[in-house]
Amino acid sequence: MLIAAWTAFLFLMLFLLGSVVGSFLNVCIVRLPQGRSLIRPGSHCEHCRKPIRMEDNLPLVSYWLLRGRCRACGAPFSIRYFWVELLTGMELDAEGAIHDLTPDALQERRQRLRQLGGPPDASKL
Repeated sequence: MLIAAWTAFLFLMLFLLGSVVGSFLNVCIVRLPQGRSLIRPGSHCEHCRKPIRMEDNLPLVSYWLLRGRCRACGAPFSIRYFWVELLTGMELDAEGAIHDLTPDALQERRQRLRQLGGPPDASKL
């Protein structure tokens, strides 16, 4: 039961990390072709130019809660933002599954490494 909970937690964290990476990729997709900074100004509505509040800038959740629209002016955001975040989160989950990041598999790898004589024990350094 504990291993199943740990595995579910791990894949949830991978998905959340992936959606955050996807959010940053969206910034890159929009700004880099225009030669704009990735840092400043912060995220804003392209229609009304108002800054997007921190609580409205959560990957996937904000798009869903705001129904894909700007809170300030109601202008729609591209569905691309949602899809890039969703698919990047799913990609990180897929990578975790491909590389078998479950606790049992990681323990097995650790044991095989010890049998092969590596990595050095930090307490002996």
